[in-house]
Amino acid sequence: MKLRTLFNAGKSSTPQEQDKIFCISFQRTGTTSVGKFLKNAGIRVADWSVSHRNQWGRKWAEGQFDAIFDSDDFQQHQGFEDGPWFCPEFYRVLYHRFPRARFILLERDADAWFASMLSHSGGRSLGVTAVHAKIYRREAEYLDLCERAKTPEDVDLNGLSLAGHDAHYTEIYRTRNRETRQFFQERDPTRLYYCRLEDPEKWTGLSTFLGLDPAKAQEVHENKSPAGQQK
Repeated sequence: MKLRTLFNAGKSSTPQEQDKIFCISFQRTGTTSVGKFLKNAGIRVADWSVSHRNQWGRKWAEGQFDAIFDSDDFQQHQGFEDGPWFCPEFYRVLYHRFPRARFILLERDADAWFASMLSHSGGRSLGVTAVHAKIYRREAEYLDLCERAKTPEDVDLNGLSLAGHDAHYTEIYRTRNRETRQFFQERDPTRLYYCRLEDPEKWTGLSTFLGLDPAKAQEVHENKSPAGQQK
């Protein structure tokens, strides 16, 4: 609660249409629910399907940031959830490129997060293998796969196993979340909304952060696991 109050401090004006809102939470950390929340508030949101259509993840991995920002879909949307916004260090680019933008960072228990990652794609890496490898620092393994593959398509999607890599992934998860919070705290904490995914008041807090009526905040749960855990 203290962290959320800290990062909410001093900014409650409703975002204007030209202000971008980036959900920079890791995948499997309520990103779809954030997108649904923003859509319910009347904000035009670029979700996973928009990112996939534009191949924004691949363009991030190749350093083609201007190709992302100049695209019609980026220009025409205000809210952004899922990739590539959570990709390593990309929030720093977004922070400086869009000085009026606001950012949303939800964090969950790291072990529960990795369990959700395992359940998503049958224990394989999520999405494009090259992008996943760069996000989670498994580039060497990806290059080894490419050398052994008969065609690039053989390793293009879900190419890496996640089994046995729990310590590696959870350490990346915890460290990058800490780095992100520190980055905003040292520069402009009013631009970041941070909250634990488990916090039952997260949507009320997000409403306040965006200048929306907190009394109208509705609980949102998208992409639940069989046990009811939000993803």
